[in-house]
Amino acid sequence: MSASYRFPGGESYKDLIARLESVVVDLEQQVIPTLVVSHVSVLQMLIAYSRKTRVEEAMQIEVPMHTV
Repeated sequence: MSASYRFPGGESYKDLIARLESVVVDLEQQVIPTLVVSHVSVLQMLIAYSRKTRVEEAMQIEVPMHTV
């Protein structure tokens, strides 16, 4: 699936990345450990960003459900 594919009535991964830009800036400014509770796709993008992984590969990052 392409990063620009948009489900009907939904958002693409590119849309998600644009929406997360300000969140990433805020997270990078934190000086204490920060817990992020979110949907899997958001967590995949944040993990990919921190690992410097390509967006296309981010969709394959496994995020355990219902865990901290």
